Amino acid sequence: MMFIKRIEIGQFGNLKHVALDFKPGANLIVAPNEWGKSTLIDFIFAVFYGMDHNKADLRTSNRSRNMPWEQDSMSGALFYEADGLSYRVGCEFGAQKRMDRIILTDESLGRSSEIDGDPLGKHIFGLGEHSFNQ
Repeated sequence: MMFIKRIEIGQFGNLKHVALDFKPGANLIVAPNEWGKSTLIDFIFAVFYGMDHNKADLRTSNRSRNMPWEQDSMSGALFYEADGLSYRVGCEFGAQKRMDRIILTDESLGRSSEIDGDPLGKHIFGLGEHSFNQ
């Protein structure tokens, strides 16, 4: 079983210096309108599947929608547990896809590797981006 233990966001969309802890099972996030609940979902999606680079429709591009005004980068980390092991996924997203970096660290072994090629979510969940999004 895999579960998200913690999310730390340096800056992503309107979220800045946010840290949230989660427990195994269902977690409920209740916050006022415009707090950033949808932005939090965008962040989780970006960690597992990367940021899109759709310039044709800026309204549906999660990179364009979440890049803070007058900034050229976003960052954060997601901590999760799977099969009794702890992992950290550190992310930096730039104004362009070539600036993105996603680093997976096995905290049990202290080993890190940059995620290139297939998205992390495909390896963890066995699901492509479209299926995960549904």
